[in-house]
Amino acid sequence: MADQFEEVEVTSWVDRIVNSFLGMVLGVVLFFGSFFLLYWNEGRVDLSPVARTAVEISATTIDKSAQGNLVSTTGILTSAQLLSDDLFIKPGKYIALNRDVDMFAWVEHKETKTQKNNGGSETKITTYTYAKEWTASPEDSSSFRHPQSHQNPAGSKSGGFHYIYSSTSKRDGSYQLVEKPIADSRHRVSDARVGMYRLSVDKLDLPELAALTLSTQNAKLDQNVALAGNYLYNGKQTISNPQVGDLRIRYTALPQGKTVTAFGKLEVDRMTPYFAQRNTKLYQIFSGSRDEAIAKLATDYESLLWFLRLVGLLMMWWGLRLAVAPISVVLDFVPALGTISESITGAGSFLVAFVLSAITILVSMLLHHPIALGIAIAVTIGLLLALRRKTA
Repeated sequence: MADQFEEVEVTSWVDRIVNSFLGMVLGVVLFFGSFFLLYWNEGRVDLSPVARTAVEISATTIDKSAQGNLVSTTGILTSAQLLSDDLFIKPGKYIALNRDVDMFAWVEHKETKTQKNNGGSETKITTYTYAKEWTASPEDSSSFRHPQSHQNPAGSKSGGFHYIYSSTSKRDGSYQLVEKPIADSRHRVSDARVGMYRLSVDKLDLPELAALTLSTQNAKLDQNVALAGNYLYNGKQTISNPQVGDLRIRYTALPQGKTVTAFGKLEVDRMTPYFAQRNTKLYQIFSGSRDEAIAKLATDYESLLWFLRLVGLLMMWWGLRLAVAPISVVLDFVPALGTISESITGAGSFLVAFVLSAITILVSMLLHHPIALGIAIAVTIGLLLALRRKTA
């Protein structure tokens, strides 16, 4: 059986008009939701200026003068505990250890193209393509549009591990995932130190974990699990020629012995979570020096700030487009008129969304910063008074 299928669906003009009015509801939600998102985003706390105020203390001695303050210290990260994943990795000197499992499985890809017809109807051509791929989220093949000959294993055994799968089905394009026989996992030691100072790892924000190089020294291998490059492989064939249902397992870790910078509130010989304005927590370790840590905080804040600004703009634009979509659908009785209308309303709604987003961002910045708001009000009053004197 072919691994690609095509389906054609024709939607009448009347049905399209009804659907466009239903879409207006979503458009209104997106439009007003964008204001909330943009306002909230401008109120997020940039922790890099907060981190600059931290008292810098030595990691080799207990500093009694900085008790109760936000502090930073740079030193070697250690722990008295050894860490493993209780399956394949031997206990070792890790602060954090993540296991991520991929399954070789059938994956459904969906592509839809639409074509307008005279009289306002629309032809939708949907192409379903099925391919065997490594995936971290294998789908329940019973929910595929064409499950025949594209079935992921269920209720079977591979390499000595029992497979258990969900029995849910896909609805309206959503994906129901199967339960992998070996689950992803996240492991942390309970207590660690930077130099002389103790840290509660379960409350601590950690730096990005690095790939763990696997070998016979740190991995437990048997007839069910083989070493394949930087993966552990569990299956009937080889990692270069897998069968559906085979697994590959990779690990990332934060090892002990790294030089890190920690930020937190100092309490005797322990660093605890520090809460800045708006109850924003700063309790984090970074690879490298204090200056590198502060720079990382600033970069992360700016990246998310501009990303959410873009998301807010797109939400507002798409909301406006959905709100005026019925106009174009009605004009689609003559496809050329509908296409022209879509171009005009699309450009117009983007311009409106851009202006409204910019105003919302500016007003939100002022509302979240009382000093700047006070200055803006004072400048505005001054300009109005000067203008009044000039015109008097």
